[in-house]
Amino acid sequence: MTRPALAATRAVQVLNFLTARPAESFTLSEIARGIGCNPASTLSVLQALADADYVHRHPSHKTYSLGPAVVAVGDAALARHQVIDVARAEMRLLAEECACECVASVVVADEIVLVALAGRPRARGADVRVGQRVPMIPPLGPVFIAWAGDEMVDRWLDALGPAGDAAERAHYRAALASVAERGFSVGLESGARARVGRVLAERAGLAAGGPPDPQVTSLIAALRHDYEVVELDVTHRHPISNIAAPVFGPEGHVVLALTLHGFGTVMDEEATRRTAERLLSTTALVTRRTGGRAPARYRLPTAG
Repeated sequence: MTRPALAATRAVQVLNFLTARPAESFTLSEIARGIGCNPASTLSVLQALADADYVHRHPSHKTYSLGPAVVAVGDAALARHQVIDVARAEMRLLAEECACECVASVVVADEIVLVALAGRPRARGADVRVGQRVPMIPPLGPVFIAWAGDEMVDRWLDALGPAGDAAERAHYRAALASVAERGFSVGLESGARARVGRVLAERAGLAAGGPPDPQVTSLIAALRHDYEVVELDVTHRHPISNIAAPVFGPEGHVVLALTLHGFGTVMDEEATRRTAERLLSTTALVTRRTGGRAPARYRLPTAG
């Protein structure tokens, strides 16, 4: 596999860093430190991006922010990826009705990338940003994997590393089967989940496609069985962190996930399923409007 040119990689890092913080401006040293690069190399990349208006340099403050040329790129990307544009309008309605935040995400290589937001989370510490990247390591990302083929499932499970013994892999296969059966995934709120969110926010915009950050990986590993719900217990109320459902493309593959999160309250099984059904109606609508089709083994959950 051909290795990308270092300058191109640095340019991607800079744009990822600024995209994750669109309302902020940064000095050269702050950007260099944020992407883990020396200032001299970072400056040459910033100059090239500024010359093309992808980055704006403030003439007196000597800070950098996203430039106007990125707007044209974003508009072109939305035209090419219609599903995101269609989803954004529905996400606003969904977030308002459910009184939480709705997040749209896609898979890029081995990462989950947040591409759109609507609403505001009620739970503290649940803030996320467009452009934020999350390693797709179990238990994260089951809604992208539950209807995938064996190769993609095995790759997801392989991300467990040394902890992925036979029992652990069996547990996550059961979790995927549960997600496929009910049509949505459910994650629980926990202290480990909050720590993952804080670290990811601090590291937003770092290199895409590189090895996972060891600190992030270890924190995600700490989520494990305390995070994702295999079965909903009708006798208990749950501190729900998120509920996610898939949007399918023309080939029957998951092309986008919509996630409701930041509920800030515990929910019983009835409330969880009611919220999930509202989410599922939105993902089904977006699937239809963009010419997608669900795979044969996808079905909506029965009421109960």
